Amino acid sequence: MDAIQLLLLSVTLFGVSALVSLLLNRFNRAARLTSCLMGIIASLVGLAAAIQAAIGHTSLFEFQIPLPFGHFALQMDGLSTLMVGMISLVSFAVSFYSISYLDQYSERNQGVLGFFMSLFVALMLLVVTIANAFYFLIFWEMMMLTSYFLVTF
Repeated sequence: MDAIQLLLLSVTLFGVSALVSLLLNRFNRAARLTSCLMGIIASLVGLAAAIQAAIGHTSLFEFQIPLPFGHFALQMDGLSTLMVGMISLVSFAVSFYSISYLDQYSERNQGVLGFFMSLFVALMLLVVTIANAFYFLIFWEMMMLTSYFLVTF
């Protein structure tokens, strides 16, 4: 797999983690463990994507969308590779630490917290790798809205 495919796998894993943790919302412990463990796996895949892109060359993924806003393109150059690596590394640490840290917030809705945490990391990865200004603004606003819900949680 090349770097972009690993990045897309990481974003997909974060998305699945978000949905599963929302589905397990009534079971706080299961939602917490699922979102944290899947976050660890997705972070390691994102870190592998950054390492693959760092030792390789610039990777590009294009998807033609019949909209007038341009094509959807993800690109991993030197700067985005560095950012993907840093985001994945910090996300790994947060997911690993959250397994025990969130135990003291057992009365809170941990499925919703896992949803927003996983969605936030997935959107951060998309923001730093998108190669189209329109989609950059869309993902940026979605990331900021998710960040707002995380802060108010």
